[in-house]
Amino acid sequence: MTCEEFREWIQRELDHDLTQSEAQELDQHVRSCPNCAEEKAALLDVSSRLDDLPYVTPRFSLTEEVMKKIDAEDQRDERTKQDPEADRPPIRIKEASFHRKRRWWLGGSTVAAGIAILMIPLLSSITQDHSTQVQPQKPSISTKDPRDQPSMGIQSKGDGPQKMGPGGHASRNQATSPNGTYQATVQNQAIVIDNQSGEEVYRSKDLSSSADVAQMKWQDEGHLSVWLRPKDDKKEQGGDIIIIDVSSKTETKRPWK
Repeated sequence: MTCEEFREWIQRELDHDLTQSEAQELDQHVRSCPNCAEEKAALLDVSSRLDDLPYVTPRFSLTEEVMKKIDAEDQRDERTKQDPEADRPPIRIKEASFHRKRRWWLGGSTVAAGIAILMIPLLSSITQDHSTQVQPQKPSISTKDPRDQPSMGIQSKGDGPQKMGPGGHASRNQATSPNGTYQATVQNQAIVIDNQSGEEVYRSKDLSSSADVAQMKWQDEGHLSVWLRPKDDKKEQGGDIIIIDVSSKTETKRPWK
């Protein structure tokens, strides 16, 4: 036998796997072969050290874990043989087109509702701006005394743009009653009052050529006040007030101080 074969016998001897005759033959070879004797001594030393190590109990047995899995597989195979439908995965039923359409419709409705909610403030703002633009502007009411306005003389009807007076319906040469029933104008040195149809309902006495109409204003629907100021009144602190009663067609004059 070769040394290589005897080295295998040395390892078998450590595992107590040699017969008595093989052990005797190995001893005879080791006595005559220094290399095999040295290798046997080294292996015996390693084996003795390993035997001296403390016994360690593993946290879990790998063999037991493997056996559990094998048993589980066997049990599942057994159930499959008994009931082939037991481990079959459930079959998913295709969703009906009606439900898909309904879900899509609900999603679209939600989006539309969200857009509508976002658009409400914008539409409200546009509506308010539009109503502000188309709302008729109310005439301003002046609290200034007609005396403080410069004299412009007596003008005929339709001469140039007219200025609104203190009541919002008055000017120097034209005034409309609060309800729009009458229109008063200065024509040919007289105060002429027409109705809505344009018919003349009253004409005052001729005004003095030395006076100017400073202001005309309706006190109510049937009474017109006319302020007259002398042309030579540079201080603009005097004059007359003529009050015309349309219903009775009378005039009342009193001083304007």
